[in-house]
This record gives sequence, C-alpha cells and structure tokens, in this order.
Amino acid sequence: MLKVDLMSILQDETSIIWISSGGERSLKLASVSRIIPGQRTAVFQRYLCPEKDYLSFSLIYNNGKRSLDLICKDKVEAEIWIAGLKALISLGQAGRSKIDGWNDGGLCFDVSLATLHYLSAIMEFMLSFGIIY
Repeated sequence: MLKVDLMSILQDETSIIWISSGGERSLKLASVSRIIPGQRTAVFQRYLCPEKDYLSFSLIYNNGKRSLDLICKDKVEAEIWIAGLKALISLGQAGRSKIDGWNDGGLCFDVSLATLHYLSAIMEFMLSFGIIY
C-alpha cells in the first residue's frame, strides 16, 4: 500500500498532489469517478486494517480500474477530505456536463448558492490546515 507523507489539493482545485517515497505524484480530480468510504477496495482487502476503517477512503479513477487508497490520521481529517473532494468532484462534473451544451453563448454551471457556501467553508478550513496551498 502507498505511504503518503503529504497530500493536498492544488489551488486551482483540479488535482490532488501527494509526496511518497517515490516522489511527488498527482491525480486529476476530473478522472475520479467515485469516492468510497472505508476499506472496500482490493488493495485495502489485501492490507486490511479494520481498526482504521472509519479513517479510510478510496478514490476510484481511470474508469474504475485504479484506486488511490488513503488512511487519515483522525476522523475529522477523513470527514474533511471526503466532503471536500466530493464537493470539488461534483462541481467539476456539473461543469463538464454543461460544457458540451453552451447556454446563450456562455457556460452554464448549475450550482446552488448553498453548495458554494458549503464548498467555500470547506476550502477555508482546508487552507487553514495547509491541506491546500
């Protein structure tokens, strides 16, 4: 299993980057199709650590063929990462689904004000902890 020493979201909110023993790596959020809480993937099943199930989640990408499996240091960190990534991915998918259909000569993003406030609060929190830089 991958040992990640540091993971963060790029400021343009399009990718996550992490540093591991192999150096810096990245994953475009546009390629993530699902976020699965807990230790449900084949990788997690091989290296099962049941006491950390509630701290774990997986990003499924490359058309479901790959996963980035992560264990957070505490429940709050896991909840922030999952909520923040879900919001960013959801916003990205909403934007991508509208890009093919131009609306009155401009792009249309169907995002509620509540969603934007929620995402803004998550992003501020992540910035304050250095998760995003």
